[in-house]
Amino acid sequence: MNRLADRLRTVLRDRPVPFHPILFAVYFVLFLYSVNLDEVDLGDVLPVLALVSGGTAIMLIVAGLLVGDTRRAALVLTAAVIAFLAYGHAARLLQPMRIGPTLHVAGWLAIILLAVLVAWRGRRLLGVITRVLNIASLALVIVPLVAIVPYDLGRIATGEAPTPAPSTAPVSPSAIGPDVYWFIFDRYPSARSGRLAYGIENPIFDELRARGFYIADASHANYQRTSASLLATFSAEYLDGRGHADIFGPTDRSGAFSRVQNSNVARFLKTRGYYYVHVGSDFSGTRTGVLADVNHAFDNQTDFDSAFVESTALPGILRRVGLSGPRWARRHAWTTWEVNLLADLPPYPSPKFVFGHVLLPHTPYIFAADGSFVSDEANRGRSRTEQFSEQLTFTNARMLAIVDDLLAVQAAERPVIIVQADEGPYPPTLEDETRHDWTTATPEEREIKFGILNAWYVPDGRDIGLYPEMSPVNTFRLLFNAYFETDLPILPDESFTLDHPEPLEFPDP
Repeated sequence: MNRLADRLRTVLRDRPVPFHPILFAVYFVLFLYSVNLDEVDLGDVLPVLALVSGGTAIMLIVAGLLVGDTRRAALVLTAAVIAFLAYGHAARLLQPMRIGPTLHVAGWLAIILLAVLVAWRGRRLLGVITRVLNIASLALVIVPLVAIVPYDLGRIATGEAPTPAPSTAPVSPSAIGPDVYWFIFDRYPSARSGRLAYGIENPIFDELRARGFYIADASHANYQRTSASLLATFSAEYLDGRGHADIFGPTDRSGAFSRVQNSNVARFLKTRGYYYVHVGSDFSGTRTGVLADVNHAFDNQTDFDSAFVESTALPGILRRVGLSGPRWARRHAWTTWEVNLLADLPPYPSPKFVFGHVLLPHTPYIFAADGSFVSDEANRGRSRTEQFSEQLTFTNARMLAIVDDLLAVQAAERPVIIVQADEGPYPPTLEDETRHDWTTATPEEREIKFGILNAWYVPDGRDIGLYPEMSPVNTFRLLFNAYFETDLPILPDESFTLDHPEPLEFPDP
């Protein structure tokens, strides 16, 4: 024990103190957060940050004890940390260059070997190298913080308490109204979007019409990203505040996810006596509903957890030993559980509002037509259209199962069913370019991305003012006007990018 204590004191006396492995590890967490600020909640990032920094610190201490020189151990550990945490990012950058995993892995191993040689052969340079790496790692951490700190301070500074607004409409708190089921199928294209993107004719529109649905066949998403699109629909107003109605009370302005979870729509329905059932997706923003009476979730792992793991070398290591990457295997399990639950929900008291966000037919293409898992290896050699068509076939089958379950009751008991997409798919040329400037896209590319499924079942064929061009921001304006005697004006149906104030134009049908 005394020898171990003496060795630890020796290690801790190394000067300068090498903290660069910890900061390099922290950088990769902060980087992923900084490029997904509107898709990730800070609360999801902090546990990952603590685990990564704490784990690296422990490895540094243990390696220092084993080697007897913390600076040597830190140099090799930094090379290993960067190789492991940067692997996924580097793989995406190298993909267009057709550099395969064997050469990629060999490059990282060469860097680690070089670090080992320098650590043992360049003892006189360890002090200089440590200072340089300390400064470099600190500078690197500052870069994402430049974006993160103002954003999160803005969340705090503009936050408003999301308290329910009192009802101003002459409706009893017991709420005499229909059950409302609202389902978002992520990136589900309109008929026209599907033809342009994949050259397919999708039978779902005829299937839904045969069941009494109205299809808004010229509908476009209001925004091209999930968080912004759902925020606008859940708020029944545009992101710039246009269309805000007094009946909603103060809008929560504390951040995209908070605004979805404390939405105007949910608060309004709660004040009308509605029972809120939230079926969570494998996406942090819709994992839970703060105001929900019941939250269904597959597990407690966050989308940021999964994305961070996927950006490391772990998925590649698992594939090398014949296993699938953990993120997509989990996505498959979660989504399968979710669509099965939605097709057979337990009975809940009426009137109820049920929300479900399904990450289908959203990429990756991991579903076969029968719902079985499709690995990366199985997808090799198949065209993008083939992969999408298989996933779409499964999506359509589960969508119809959900709808048929809800309609399998007496006509007088049937609910309002709204089946929408939040955005369309990415055009073939932009599949991975999630931050593309849509103002420079061709009209056809914009039509693919913004053209969405928007289908309604209204009991008794009641006319509530549905029309072909209606966009999601007007969803609950139409619904509330029809059933709660509100007088909300219908907003212009416009589509925007997140960084351009002018509405986009689309090609004529």
